Amino acid sequence: MTIKAVGYCYEECRKAIGKMIILDELPFNFVENQGFKSFCQVMQPRFDIPSRLMIWRDCLKIYVDEKEKLKKALKDQRLCLTTNTWTSIQNINYMCLTAHWIDEGWNLNKEILNFCQVSTHKGETIGQAIESCLLEWRIDNILTVTVDNASSNNLTIKYLKRVTSNWVTNILSNDFMHVRCCTHIVFFFFLIKCKCIRDQKIYIAGKPASSNTRMNRKGTRSLKDLNNNH
Repeated sequence: MTIKAVGYCYEECRKAIGKMIILDELPFNFVENQGFKSFCQVMQPRFDIPSRLMIWRDCLKIYVDEKEKLKKALKDQRLCLTTNTWTSIQNINYMCLTAHWIDEGWNLNKEILNFCQVSTHKGETIGQAIESCLLEWRIDNILTVTVDNASSNNLTIKYLKRVTSNWVTNILSNDFMHVRCCTHIVFFFFLIKCKCIRDQKIYIAGKPASSNTRMNRKGTRSLKDLNNNH
């Protein structure tokens, strides 16, 4: 058994609390709760518990430091971007932009670059938000941008192709930038299949049992025929 002496460092404790707040998604005033104060008093009586404002500053510093590390990691990497938008129950529009890349060790990496509010779901608005994020991160090596099949995303891709057309790092004039989300496509196929099954059940329910191998006057196939063909 090896005994190792560990020194006490106030700055490292502050940094550890900041990381805890971020990782566990705790409110800044968590450090002002009586339970946490009692724990710190037992763990290290010399530790001066910071206020919520001090913790906010610590978390912001951690964010800035980690952002600089990520900028270095993204340098000279060819990135594939994915983005999506949605509206919260408070009727606020949000957009998330994620970068995917394979590093020198052939490891697949994924990091969120931006999570922000947007004024509308219009294609050009989303395109401008993505452009602003890319400029902030100094990213110019884009391989693809994956989006779902919403019609507004066609305008988003069109906007991005236009504003990046003069970037020396673009590939084949960005002809292959647009990638449609396969999961979204499969989901639509699933909805279509469910609708067909539902319609056929309604048709069969209104006809005698022997009619489930026939076709109605409009040429709609029965559920049995549909399932046999799929």
